[in-house]
Amino acid sequence: MRLRTILFLGVALACGEGGFDPQSKIESVRVLVASADEPYAKPGDTVTLTLDAYDGRPSGATGAMTIYWLPVLCEDPADDLYYACFSNFVSSPADGGTSGGLFPANLDVSDLLPQGAKMTFTMPADAITNHAYVDGLPEQYGVVFWFAMACAGRVRTLAIDPEAGNGQTVPLGCFDDQGNQLGPDDYVFTYMRVYAYENATNANPEVDGVTFDGQTVDTSQGVVVPRCTSDADGACPHAMNVTIPDSAWELATGSPVEPDGTQLHEEIWADYYFTMGDLDSDGKLLFDARTGRVSGSDQNWYAPPVAGQGRLFVVVHDNRDGATFVDFPVFVQ
Repeated sequence: MRLRTILFLGVALACGEGGFDPQSKIESVRVLVASADEPYAKPGDTVTLTLDAYDGRPSGATGAMTIYWLPVLCEDPADDLYYACFSNFVSSPADGGTSGGLFPANLDVSDLLPQGAKMTFTMPADAITNHAYVDGLPEQYGVVFWFAMACAGRVRTLAIDPEAGNGQTVPLGCFDDQGNQLGPDDYVFTYMRVYAYENATNANPEVDGVTFDGQTVDTSQGVVVPRCTSDADGACPHAMNVTIPDSAWELATGSPVEPDGTQLHEEIWADYYFTMGDLDSDGKLLFDARTGRVSGSDQNWYAPPVAGQGRLFVVVHDNRDGATFVDFPVFVQ
């Protein structure tokens, strides 16, 4: 089971030394970001979720990637734990499948699930009042979870006893047309979390544009670069960055003030992904919570030694569940 919590949590994968490819290199089905148009929503608001996924498997891989949504809104689970929602999906075999899950085990549910990059829901009117009271907060909140799977095959429910183990095993799998369960390169299961507040707000980070070698990129056209003919380490760099207005640096929830009088804001950073070439690092900090805009946030992408076409992705996050996604093609000649 591969679980990537794209919008809200980072997932530690083997990368860097020891011959492993970095997390930022896309060679499989990947979910790059899941975003809500209202990361903080008021009860009764209509919220649209967007899942940006990419199939980076080698050419010739079987099965088309499809985004499937579980049609279950999970409201205020115990301790705000996403996996406390799993019992809503599949009935438990421990009680003969009568535990009230949406589907029985061992069922192909592909044709029963909404498909596509977007899902819309209404924040429940009782999302805040239904949540356990938390002492010491500037404002009480509620939370809902939605779940999705990007799968290069068909989705089946799995016979998993929620009373066994730690309860974190996802009761869904991705299978090919012959009924064989596919491996982690062929699917990603993820969740999206949206908070409910009466007063607190949060907007997704605003991105004015992307620069490449100091020039603004037309993301519909991409960029053209020569292939790298040098064997030297760090050869053929191309500087990338994102242009973000100061207005994107919002106050932190509750407008907290440090003892020295500093008013805390959001932290904003960019994650970078690529299908060819290489990068300096997986991400760059853009705005510090205390000091604001960070200088020297350029990210170097290194051209490969062979010609071809690839894609570069930039995902801008704030630390309050906001996210914005930009991508463009790169043509290496």
